[in-house]
Amino acid sequence: MYKVLIVEDEVLERKALKMIIEREFKDTIKIVGETGSGLEAVALDKQLKPNLILMDISIYELNGIEASLRIRKRDRNTIIIILTAHDEFDFAHKAILANINDYILKPARPKRIIEAIDKQISREIANPIDMECMMNALKMNIKKSDYKNSKYMLKEIINQIFNLGSDDVQSIATNLKEMVDSLMNIVLDLEIQNLHEIEKYFQKFKNDFDIFLNQYAVQKSLIEILNLIFENITNDNHETYSYDMNRILDYIEKKCKKNITLEEVAEFGSMSSYYLSRIFKKKVGINFSTYLISKKIEIAKELLEHTNMPIINIALELSYNEPNYFSKVFKKIVGFTPTDYRNSKKDKTKENIFKKNTFVSNGKWDI
Repeated sequence: MYKVLIVEDEVLERKALKMIIEREFKDTIKIVGETGSGLEAVALDKQLKPNLILMDISIYELNGIEASLRIRKRDRNTIIIILTAHDEFDFAHKAILANINDYILKPARPKRIIEAIDKQISREIANPIDMECMMNALKMNIKKSDYKNSKYMLKEIINQIFNLGSDDVQSIATNLKEMVDSLMNIVLDLEIQNLHEIEKYFQKFKNDFDIFLNQYAVQKSLIEILNLIFENITNDNHETYSYDMNRILDYIEKKCKKNITLEEVAEFGSMSSYYLSRIFKKKVGINFSTYLISKKIEIAKELLEHTNMPIINIALELSYNEPNYFSKVFKKIVGFTPTDYRNSKKDKTKENIFKKNTFVSNGKWDI
């Protein structure tokens, strides 16, 4: 079933649209929501994930074009048909250029509404998922050990499967199983460690029919499998493509004041977090979190020694929201509290200044 969202602030027109759709498309379309607000339309699109939106231009809070543009930023696949009066034609034309699928001039006859909806649905059916093409792209990215693009392509395939299947769980399940079989064939072509463990994950996924009801659960499970694949790739290409440790360390150096995560750095390096964690300790000698803390403490020591910045500000600068926790971490690593460390450096500086301005005359210290 196709899911439709109606966005029209005139109650009578909204009822008329609903009546036409329910009469003409009762076996193919389900109206999942209706509103007269542009802001609410954006929220409902995110919540309900409709396949098609009928959007009037003159709605309140956010006009139809602005609402459509916001929806387009997040979702390129939803069909949007604009409803507009004759004197708003130029306005509507701009909307079409902004990637709106079609427009209907008001007052619209039922025949025109039916034709516009039918044309878009027919176009979708005429362009089914090219699974082979998309899987080839995924295979290429995995073989290059390009984790970032592999993950992106996997998400795109899942999104396409759920959009095409709509509420047809059996269709979604069939396409997902075909996709998983293709992914398993990719794995068999690679030099993979722990192949038996990966096969068990695949089989568990295929047998869990309930998971096919939830797109997020499907995506989460398949990304876990993708992570496992990248963790166990042992071919020579993986070492070549997957990382440049100096580049990764430079990235951490630039971002270390923030609370960057292993996942964020892994995405930057186009690899899985599992693989980065393993090679990081192997190449650097310590794990990622210890290294990140050490970089933060180095910066803290410089700020304590060379500036008068308050300790609470230094803590916040390094993304420690609790100054007491920052002091605790600092003392554990350096052996002094931040205050004691700053004071010790000040005392040493005074001593050096004293020595510079002191000389020996006749065996006595003169100042």
